[in-house]
Amino acid sequence: MLSESYQNVEGGLLYRSGEELLSKQNNVWKLLFNSDSERPQVIIIWKDTEFGRKMTACGCTQTKVSKQMLLEELHRDLERGNIWAEVSDKIEHWLNRCDVPRLPFRVAQELLKDKHLIPLGDGYHYTRKIQGFRKQKIIFGKINEKAYQQRKSDSRVGKDS
Repeated sequence: MLSESYQNVEGGLLYRSGEELLSKQNNVWKLLFNSDSERPQVIIIWKDTEFGRKMTACGCTQTKVSKQMLLEELHRDLERGNIWAEVSDKIEHWLNRCDVPRLPFRVAQELLKDKHLIPLGDGYHYTRKIQGFRKQKIIFGKINEKAYQQRKSDSRVGKDS
C-alpha cells in the first residue's frame, strides 16, 4: 500500500524495503479499517521526536473512501497537538483545504536542524534534498512547544558562552 501511494512521488518512499521499515525501533503504526474489508485501508507511520510525533509515511488503498479516511485522520491527529508532519505534493494540498496549522520556516529549521533547508520566501515553504531529489516541503501540526522553547533557549546559551 505504501509503495503504491508513493509510486508517483519524486524521491518516493524513504524506506527501501519492508524490512527496513519494520526494523525502526521508535515507529508507531496506525492502521485504519472500514467495515467492508479485512485489509487496512490506511497506514500512517509516526516516529517519536523531542518535539512530538512526526509523520514519516502515510498511504491508502487509493479509493475515494480510503483517501477520505486518510485525510480525516491526519486532520484529527495534527489538530490534537504534539504531532507534526513534513509534507509536500498531494498531502500538502489536502491539508491546506483542512485549515491545519502550518509551522513557520524558522520553526522548521529547529525541527530539522540536521537538514539543509532553503527558504522559499513565503515564511513557510522550503526545499531540501530527499533521496537525491530537491523537494518543496512544508510542516503542518502542533509541536511540543515546551521542548521547542527549551531547544531555542539551549541554543542561545551555547552561543553566548
